[in-house]
Amino acid sequence: MKDWKGSGSIWKKIMKLFFDLDGTLIDSRLRLFNLFQELVPPSEMSFDEYWQLKRNKVNHETILKQQFNYQSGEIDVFNVRWMELIEENNWLKLDMPFEGVKEHLASLKDRGHHLYLVTARQFKDRAINQISNFGWFDLFDDYLVTEQKYDKADLIRPFLQPKEISWMVGDTGKDIQTGKLLNMKTVAVLTGFLSRQSLINYAPDQIVSSLVEFDPER
Repeated sequence: MKDWKGSGSIWKKIMKLFFDLDGTLIDSRLRLFNLFQELVPPSEMSFDEYWQLKRNKVNHETILKQQFNYQSGEIDVFNVRWMELIEENNWLKLDMPFEGVKEHLASLKDRGHHLYLVTARQFKDRAINQISNFGWFDLFDDYLVTEQKYDKADLIRPFLQPKEISWMVGDTGKDIQTGKLLNMKTVAVLTGFLSRQSLINYAPDQIVSSLVEFDPER
């Protein structure tokens, strides 16, 4: 397989680019916040208050214990209901693409790069349906969905070749760790669930404010 693309007298290295979904390509904060409010009726937290906690890596268990005095059994019920509902279509409808994402992905594909979606969603068909609704289906070479059965690394590994330059782009420390495990270049975006300071601790190769700033050829 050729991994170079010519444009006049300029030759560019073709790369494989793996993109996380939630927090990287789409803004799913409203979905997660609204579901939390639905499952925790006593909550009077604002959207900003909730996400300030999440961006500081405060998990649901800690929030429920410290702010709502939830006991272990109540937290277990919350977690079960959360997983049951978080990918229901009526909640997924709240997700919105980040500005400029479609155009930027199309530009990367036009430049010859291979694009892959990799997400920890539970249901592959729902993830693909959502991507199709955004008009992104033809932009990706393949769709890698863990379905709560696999690690992202296990899904990505078969697509990698020795000495090939590949990138992992995501908004979480886990995404960066996955890329490093596979000897990929890593990019952390600040549109997701962690603050810049939290992401710095994972030492990504790049930190960008949004996906549209990412240029693998730079």
